[in-house]
Amino acid sequence: MPFGRTPLHIACRNGESVASHLPSPDLNTLDDHGFTPLYHACNLGNVTAVTELLSTPLIDVLVPDLGGLTCFHIACYSEHATVEIVGALLDYEPQLKGQTDSIGKTGMDWARDKGRGDIVEYLASRYRGK
Repeated sequence: MPFGRTPLHIACRNGESVASHLPSPDLNTLDDHGFTPLYHACNLGNVTAVTELLSTPLIDVLVPDLGGLTCFHIACYSEHATVEIVGALLDYEPQLKGQTDSIGKTGMDWARDKGRGDIVEYLASRYRGK
């Protein structure tokens, strides 16, 4: 496969359901760029794949890419990601909220830096008063 991607990586990138690929030993496999299938699904806004992957035992949402970004960071950063994806990730692993990347940025920092007002507003309202 190109770039070290597994069929699960490709399904996540293509915006399709990944149910036919699950369960998979490739859940947390990094491609040549250091991206997991979940990372690709978050980056490209594949809500279906994100939901299916998060319902799969052994998925690891804390795996960073080569630059230290997790799927949560990219979901807050990417123009294709949605509030639904960010919320699903936080529901699965609340620890993601405060996790920093290799340069000390949180998902909220990335959302602000990239002008993702919808994500900033969602995160602010979700954690207001907590």
